[in-house]
Amino acid sequence: MFKNINKKNREIYNILFDSEIPPEIGNLSNLEHLEFSSNFHLSGSIPPELGNLPNLEELYIIEDELNETIPSSIGKLSKLKRLLLKNNNFEGSIPSSIGNLINLETLYLDNNILSGSIPPEFGNLSNLKELSFNKNKLCGTIPSELGNLPELRYL
Repeated sequence: MFKNINKKNREIYNILFDSEIPPEIGNLSNLEHLEFSSNFHLSGSIPPELGNLPNLEELYIIEDELNETIPSSIGKLSKLKRLLLKNNNFEGSIPSSIGNLINLETLYLDNNILSGSIPPEFGNLSNLKELSFNKNKLCGTIPSELGNLPELRYL
């Protein structure tokens, strides 16, 4: 699948897959930017191996047909600054491990089928500037920990 992409590539934009994101994507350790947008043949889930990308700074999965849950391994992407998982069909709860992403500046989880509550661990995201959960099935109150985020400008 990734024969034409060497491990030195830093960016992958809109590779068209016929079905799912292959787990081998976790072997591309130099990636800094990964984007899947408007790939309506893309279904299934985010492979947990995606958490094996130590240099990833931007992950955009927008307007695809992904469903199932967001894997907790996403919380291992310690350099991540922008995480946009918008306009898909992700379901289940938001992984509390996202609270480990202390470099995160932008988090958009809009237009999915996410349920449960906003994890209080998001209070650890001290660099977060933008946070959006519009059009999901979330319940409960906004955690008071979010009030302590000094950079948060958009909620």
